[in-house]
Amino acid sequence: MKKLNKIFSILLTAAIMTSMLVTGAIPVGAADNAWGEFAVPKATSEVMPNDLTGTGLLTMAIDGTLYAYVTDGTAKLAKSVDGGKKWTTVAAPVNAPIAAIFCSPSEANVLYIAQGNTVYKSTDSGATFATRGTVPAGEVVTSVAAALAAGSYKIMIGTADDPAVVGDVPGNTYYQNEGDFFLSFTAFGQFQAVAANFDVMAIKLSPNFATDQGIVVLASDGTNVEAHFSTAGGVFGASLKKAVIPVAAATTVAIAFPAEFAMPASTIFYAGVGDGAGASPNSGVYRVVAAAASSASLSTITMLGGNFDIVSLSASGSYAGTGTVFAGTADGKVRRSSDSGGTFANQSKGLGNTTGAVFVVMAGDYATSGKVYALQAAGAADDESGFFVSTNQGSRFNAISLLNSTIATINDAAFAANGDVYMVTAATGGVLSLWRYMGGWERVQSGFAAGTMMDIEISPNYATDKAVFFIDGANKINVSSNNGETFAAQSSASTVTIVDYEVIDLMTFVVAGATGMQRTTNNGFIWNTVSTANILALARSSDGTALAGLTSAGAITRSTDLGATWSTATTSVLAGANKFTFQNGSTNVLWATTGGGGLYSIDLAATTVAWSANKVVSGTAFDSAGHMTIGMGIASGAAPAGQSVTYGICTDIMARKISTGSLSGFIAFSGFTGASALYIQPAAGANKLWVIADGNKLFSLTDQLAVAVSGVAVGSFTTSKAVINWAAVAGADRYAVAFQQGSTALTDPYTATMASSTVSGTTYTIGADPGAVGALASNTTYTVSVWAVRAPTGTDTNAPRVSFAGSVTFSTQPAVPPPPVGLAPAPAATGIPTMPSFQWGAIAGATSYELELSTSPTFSPLTGTKITATVPAAAWTGTALANNTVYYWRVRAITATGTSDWVVSTFTTVAATPTTPPVTIPTSPVVTPTVTVVIPDTETPTYIWAIIGVGALLTILVVVLIVRTRRVV
Repeated sequence: MKKLNKIFSILLTAAIMTSMLVTGAIPVGAADNAWGEFAVPKATSEVMPNDLTGTGLLTMAIDGTLYAYVTDGTAKLAKSVDGGKKWTTVAAPVNAPIAAIFCSPSEANVLYIAQGNTVYKSTDSGATFATRGTVPAGEVVTSVAAALAAGSYKIMIGTADDPAVVGDVPGNTYYQNEGDFFLSFTAFGQFQAVAANFDVMAIKLSPNFATDQGIVVLASDGTNVEAHFSTAGGVFGASLKKAVIPVAAATTVAIAFPAEFAMPASTIFYAGVGDGAGASPNSGVYRVVAAAASSASLSTITMLGGNFDIVSLSASGSYAGTGTVFAGTADGKVRRSSDSGGTFANQSKGLGNTTGAVFVVMAGDYATSGKVYALQAAGAADDESGFFVSTNQGSRFNAISLLNSTIATINDAAFAANGDVYMVTAATGGVLSLWRYMGGWERVQSGFAAGTMMDIEISPNYATDKAVFFIDGANKINVSSNNGETFAAQSSASTVTIVDYEVIDLMTFVVAGATGMQRTTNNGFIWNTVSTANILALARSSDGTALAGLTSAGAITRSTDLGATWSTATTSVLAGANKFTFQNGSTNVLWATTGGGGLYSIDLAATTVAWSANKVVSGTAFDSAGHMTIGMGIASGAAPAGQSVTYGICTDIMARKISTGSLSGFIAFSGFTGASALYIQPAAGANKLWVIADGNKLFSLTDQLAVAVSGVAVGSFTTSKAVINWAAVAGADRYAVAFQQGSTALTDPYTATMASSTVSGTTYTIGADPGAVGALASNTTYTVSVWAVRAPTGTDTNAPRVSFAGSVTFSTQPAVPPPPVGLAPAPAATGIPTMPSFQWGAIAGATSYELELSTSPTFSPLTGTKITATVPAAAWTGTALANNTVYYWRVRAITATGTSDWVVSTFTTVAATPTTPPVTIPTSPVVTPTVTVVIPDTETPTYIWAIIGVGALLTILVVVLIVRTRRVV
């Protein structure tokens, strides 16, 4: 059974860690988050028409455009301009086989075709054709060649007897100069004596025809194949002797020139011949060396490779030992010589299992690209014929178009991180093929019988080792180290009949089956039994360190040493379990589904190890699964750290379970009706799911919603509202928002009461429309969760998908008191004292007020002290202010629940009291005159003598009194 997450376990984990893009990408037919078909080969552009009854005549123009004859009952010219990946077809001029296709060696848009006895020319790369002329009745054109010479095309054609006309008519060569006024074909000249059954089978012009007018013809006379030569417009044999190749009744011939071919001096070339017998000793590739007509020597032939009928030749390089020659054979093979025909090796690997003739052409840049094209002729539907390409010098051919085959079923598939895809398909007839997509589909292996190519896997180290694996009918692992080009079976088979296997590296494998598990560390040389448990399936953890086995009873056994030893199986069993996987990012948690459907998990590290109940819970809330019955596949994808996302498919839907959701979402199928297998390429934010749909289709869907919404933040908030912003999530077309009190985030989108589940942008205001969720309370902590949502797909109307939640915690603003009123000084007051008293109306509940005073309206710098202390009264007296100055002041109230807005006012202080200015008396110059003063004798006035007398009397009295009071006792 196919593992669903193991394909990229190690490689994709590393890719996720380094943000690698897988993909790259693989082109899909629809946008991310919606199912899109990944086109596999089909009839479109003639990739797999499966209705061709004839093909051939592969030819390449000088610009690389490829042409071929195809018929599905209607003769057509097929054209490809992309190396054979896609073809367009136009009906041939008449509904008859095309006998020859020739591309001009000098103009890419010019080509000729021959049908019956008529030649047609196209000058628009095959879009339209004009008749160039006919040859006589009884003849049919077998070959065409043309070249520009003297300003016009010169056409040479070869003819053979028309088998539809009674009687043998010898073939001939005909010539037409397109520069002539009247265009017709003129017999170039009969060969030397020829038999009635003489047929010209191939004609080729010298690369230097404009100067040497060289012509080479291969013709059959029923006994031998003859090479005839003409130069300078002369008759055949005039300048060079014919050469005889001893092949009787030739049915196919071909001509190829080496690089140094020149006529007549170096008329050395390759001729291929076949008689239809398949193993005729004379059929094969010859080197022909023409001798001058005047020489005594004969023209010579040398058998280079024999015993096969040659249908086509393509050559490059020299004839002298280092040239390359490819030969297409009538029995469906390609043979190559790298030594100018010295030896030929079968290079038919990858060609279909038909025996149709092969037409081979080397690309113009073969020397550097190694590219070779081969068209294996179709015979009937489902014959596995087609157009093939080799990019390794013919060592291996891969089918890419014109395929007569079908893809009836896709049995298995594998997907690489770099975009490579592998799938095993079965055709209508049961033939198995391995297809590879590396920018385009190629069938790299084919012809396998039913039961001989099973369980395709790619290496966990595919980026470096390019390894691909499958189980063959002999119970051996087949290993390819070149992207599936070639495989080699391991030297021995395990004794366990393999039902599943794990690739550890190119030497180490673990296989499992009903009789146990075995392990090899030497690429199958020795197998060692490591468990006897009956194992249904194996899984490997995303980090590559753990393996797990699902037993037939539904128990789990685990290995933590890459399969060397295994734990005892769990006692808890999941009845009917048929698919399982490790949870991405875990080595302990596994998920499983059953034949009865459902998604179940088990944690091997839990205290009690037991399978969970079915986690596909249906309901009608927001995003839910209708059902999950008959489990067909399970996968685990990348998710945010600590979380998981699990996917499971049943026959008609895919369930999606995120670890934080109580219900399971579902993704309806769109473009297909059923799926049989599920695969995943885990990637952060881009889990890519693949399904095999309707038996023979591939569909994919990239789940971009297995992420948490990022950048959730509060842009602004008040006491009752908050503006929430977040980053857009790729693939989301709406968002859901919920919140609750506290610091715990809501994570379950199915149980959360949504504020809104239809937000179209990346912003939402909580509290703007309280509705059922209620308004926000002031001064309260809330946690907001945001989920990205994707609308339904298909016809289901209840199938949106949801992301993990992103969240943010914040607190609303406290209730805000009103700003103070009744300010004093009054606004715009003047004449305010320099020691003013600031007052305002008291605010209820205010515990303090904050006041700021400044001479600047921006309140910087501050003047005075900024008040933050509790002010019992709504007033404040500050320090002395300057006179006659404009001041700005503001005040706000502070309560236990918040702070009010500022209220701003202004005033002008009183002018200073005026003072009397001092009087200044000017100083006059002083003139001092000479004055003579006569001073008379002094006389004491009478009142002075009276005073003196009274004073003396008083003094005497005082002395007497003192004496009388100081008597001796």
